[in-house]
Amino acid sequence: MSGKTGTVVTSQEKSTKAKSFLHAIAEIEQISASEIEIDLPPGAFPTPSKFSFSDVAVKHAAITTATTFLMAPFSMMVVEKLLPIFGNSSPGILDIFFAYLLSAAPAISFVLFFAYVISNIYIRGSVTKSLLNYYIHSYIITKFVATFFFLMFFAIVYKTVFSQANIHSFSKSIHDVISVISKTKALSAYEWSYTWLVYFKSVLMPSAIYSTIIHICCALLLGAAYLRSYLISKKIDLLRREWE
Repeated sequence: MSGKTGTVVTSQEKSTKAKSFLHAIAEIEQISASEIEIDLPPGAFPTPSKFSFSDVAVKHAAITTATTFLMAPFSMMVVEKLLPIFGNSSPGILDIFFAYLLSAAPAISFVLFFAYVISNIYIRGSVTKSLLNYYIHSYIITKFVATFFFLMFFAIVYKTVFSQANIHSFSKSIHDVISVISKTKALSAYEWSYTWLVYFKSVLMPSAIYSTIIHICCALLLGAAYLRSYLISKKIDLLRREWE
């Protein structure tokens, strides 16, 4: 198809559907590089392929959100010195930093990488802007929905599953099972299970709030990177019009 300064030839056999996060990034970068020099027509990228970008974004946002929420309680237990890390029950600054990374790294590393990519591409081309809208909107919406879901889920679990009665009942069940073997060990098992369930309950809501803050910040950072890139791309358009 013809453009302002040249011709773009696309293979009819090549699939434009995004298969993964990295594949989606590569497609966006290639289209962006093309649109700096040429105007691609609206139908250059078929709608089913655009939906594949939303699909990848939804899956990626859901997985990274779930990972943070499920790992955060263990990170908090390390920070509160309730769980040893690397065999150390009194973690130092680096140990605490690593404990936080265990839960937050997938989400943070993705958003930092994507923000870096967005900040270095031209996004005012019609196709590039459309693909980014499909991806970013789907990612941010999924991120907020999943975060709200897990926050409510943790709150319900905190109030119901980890009630004082349930903690006692579960610990007593372990006591009864172990007592068949040894009554002395059964008492120790009751104390151990009761203590750890109380510890886990104590970090459940703080970890949910921590995870919520992480993902809200990730969504805001991605939106800020998009806005910054849009303003830079607008300046490129202004400079290009001055030279024409």
